[in-house]
Order: sequence, then structure tokens, then C-alpha cells
Amino acid sequence: MRICYFLLCIFSFFSVAGQTGPVQIIRGVVVERSIGTPLPGATITLPVLGRSVTADSAGRFRLDGVTVGRHILAVTYAGIVTGK
Repeated sequence: MRICYFLLCIFSFFSVAGQTGPVQIIRGVVVERSIGTPLPGATITLPVLGRSVTADSAGRFRLDGVTVGRHILAVTYAGIVTGK
């Protein structure tokens, strides 16, 4: 049983005209925990907002326009138990 975690999660804060408040970009790389192999095609979901993205071929992902604050991301990948 393997658990995947996020590495290199980088948060960028900025304001966008027309938004009700500041937003951020959440980006990072999804890797397999024990050996650090990227997980291309992993689905990263922000459950509170009901938004999802898919990791690219290097396991990288980016969620734009997320309200500033702390968020829990959920990751799914075929055959792997997910961690939050």
C-alpha cells in the first residue's frame, strides 16, 4: 500500500481586478512517496470548491484563482491510496 504526497507546493498570492478578494495559485508536483517518482495523470481536487486538475507528464499541477487561505487537496491515482 503506497501513499502519495505533494512536494514543492508553491503558493503565489496576488489580487485580480473584479474578484471579491485576493486569490492565489496553488502549484506543485505529485510524487510516489517511497521512491519519489512523479505521478503523471494524477487528479488533484480542491473539494471545498469542487475544482480538479490533472497532473502533467512530470506530475506537475496548477490550480489558479483559489481564494487565499488554507486548503486541503485530495489526490487520486489509479492503484494508489491517497493522502491529504
